[in-house]
Amino acid sequence: MPQPPPADLTPLVRLTVAVCRNDWDGLTALGETAVTDRRWREALLQVHLFAGFPAVVEAFTRLGRVDAVGEVVPQEAALEPDRHERGRGLFERIYGAHGTRSRVLAGAHPELRH
Repeated sequence: MPQPPPADLTPLVRLTVAVCRNDWDGLTALGETAVTDRRWREALLQVHLFAGFPAVVEAFTRLGRVDAVGEVVPQEAALEPDRHERGRGLFERIYGAHGTRSRVLAGAHPELRH
Protein backbone atom coordinates (compact mmCIF):
# COMPACT_ATOMS: atom_id res chain seq x y z
CA MET A 1 0.00 0.00 0.00
CA PRO A 2 1.48 3.42 -0.98
CA GLN A 3 2.49 5.73 1.81
CA PRO A 4 0.82 9.16 1.98
CA PRO A 5 3.04 12.19 1.29
CA PRO A 6 4.53 14.03 4.25
CA ALA A 7 2.04 16.51 5.72
CA ASP A 8 3.92 19.55 4.43
CA LEU A 9 3.68 18.23 0.86
CA THR A 10 0.00 17.35 1.00
CA PRO A 11 -1.20 20.81 -0.17
CA LEU A 12 1.27 20.66 -3.10
CA VAL A 13 -0.04 17.24 -4.10
CA ARG A 14 -3.61 18.48 -3.85
CA LEU A 15 -2.69 21.53 -5.92
CA THR A 16 -1.19 19.35 -8.65
CA VAL A 17 -4.16 16.99 -8.70
CA ALA A 18 -6.68 19.85 -8.84
CA VAL A 19 -4.91 21.47 -11.80
CA CYS A 20 -4.54 18.17 -13.67
CA ARG A 21 -8.23 17.43 -13.16
CA ASN A 22 -9.30 20.99 -14.05
CA ASP A 23 -10.98 21.12 -10.65
CA TRP A 24 -11.07 24.90 -10.46
CA ASP A 25 -13.51 25.06 -7.55
CA GLY A 26 -11.35 22.64 -5.56
CA LEU A 27 -8.22 24.59 -6.47
CA THR A 28 -9.83 27.85 -5.36
CA ALA A 29 -10.93 26.29 -2.06
CA LEU A 30 -7.42 24.97 -1.51
CA GLY A 31 -5.97 28.39 -2.30
CA GLU A 32 -8.24 30.00 0.26
CA THR A 33 -6.90 27.76 3.04
CA ALA A 34 -3.31 26.93 2.10
CA VAL A 35 -0.19 28.80 3.12
CA THR A 36 1.44 29.83 -0.14
CA ASP A 37 5.16 30.18 -0.64
CA ARG A 38 7.77 29.72 -3.33
CA ARG A 39 7.21 25.93 -3.37
CA TRP A 40 3.55 26.58 -4.18
CA ARG A 41 4.43 28.75 -7.19
CA GLU A 42 7.12 26.30 -8.33
CA ALA A 43 4.64 23.43 -8.20
CA LEU A 44 2.26 25.46 -10.36
CA LEU A 45 5.02 26.13 -12.89
CA GLN A 46 5.98 22.45 -13.03
CA VAL A 47 2.46 21.05 -13.35
CA HIS A 48 2.49 22.07 -17.04
CA LEU A 49 4.25 18.75 -17.67
CA PHE A 50 1.04 16.93 -16.76
CA ALA A 51 -1.73 19.45 -17.36
CA GLY A 52 -0.39 21.76 -20.09
CA PHE A 53 0.30 25.48 -20.15
CA PRO A 54 -3.33 26.60 -20.53
CA ALA A 55 -4.21 24.82 -17.27
CA VAL A 56 -1.27 26.48 -15.50
CA VAL A 57 -2.33 29.92 -16.71
CA GLU A 58 -5.89 29.19 -15.58
CA ALA A 59 -4.61 28.00 -12.18
CA PHE A 60 -2.53 31.15 -11.66
CA THR A 61 -5.54 33.25 -12.67
CA ARG A 62 -7.95 31.48 -10.32
CA LEU A 63 -5.52 31.52 -7.40
CA GLY A 64 -4.69 35.16 -8.06
CA ARG A 65 -8.35 36.03 -7.58
CA VAL A 66 -8.21 34.72 -4.00
CA ASP A 67 -4.73 36.17 -3.39
CA ALA A 68 -3.24 32.68 -3.05
CA VAL A 69 -0.21 32.92 -5.34
CA GLY A 70 1.96 34.79 -2.87
CA GLU A 71 4.64 37.35 -3.59
CA VAL A 72 7.05 36.50 -6.40
CA VAL A 73 10.59 37.24 -5.26
CA PRO A 74 13.16 38.60 -7.75
CA GLN A 75 15.25 35.40 -7.66
CA GLU A 76 12.34 33.49 -9.18
CA ALA A 77 12.68 35.42 -12.43
CA ALA A 78 16.45 35.98 -12.48
CA LEU A 79 17.40 34.62 -15.89
CA GLU A 80 20.19 35.67 -18.22
CA PRO A 81 19.02 38.39 -20.67
CA ASP A 82 19.83 36.45 -23.86
CA ARG A 83 17.47 33.68 -22.77
CA HIS A 84 14.63 36.19 -22.76
CA GLU A 85 15.54 37.39 -26.27
CA ARG A 86 15.69 33.83 -27.62
CA GLY A 87 12.36 33.09 -25.99
CA ARG A 88 10.77 36.20 -27.46
CA GLY A 89 11.99 35.28 -30.92
CA LEU A 90 10.57 31.76 -30.64
CA PHE A 91 7.30 33.15 -29.28
CA GLU A 92 6.98 35.50 -32.27
CA ARG A 93 7.62 32.67 -34.73
CA ILE A 94 4.99 30.48 -33.06
CA TYR A 95 2.23 33.00 -32.31
CA GLY A 96 2.82 35.74 -34.88
CA ALA A 97 -0.18 38.06 -35.06
CA HIS A 98 -1.86 36.29 -32.12
CA GLY A 99 1.02 37.12 -29.78
CA THR A 100 -0.66 40.12 -28.20
CA ARG A 101 -3.63 38.04 -27.04
CA SER A 102 -1.32 35.34 -25.71
CA ARG A 103 0.77 37.82 -23.72
CA VAL A 104 -2.31 38.94 -21.78
CA LEU A 105 -2.51 35.46 -20.28
CA ALA A 106 1.04 35.58 -18.94
CA GLY A 107 0.53 38.11 -16.16
CA ALA A 108 0.40 35.50 -13.40
CA HIS A 109 4.11 34.82 -12.97
CA PRO A 110 7.27 36.35 -14.47
CA GLU A 111 8.37 33.00 -15.94
CA LEU A 112 5.22 32.81 -18.07
CA ARG A 113 6.01 36.17 -19.70
CA HIS A 114 9.15 35.10 -21.52
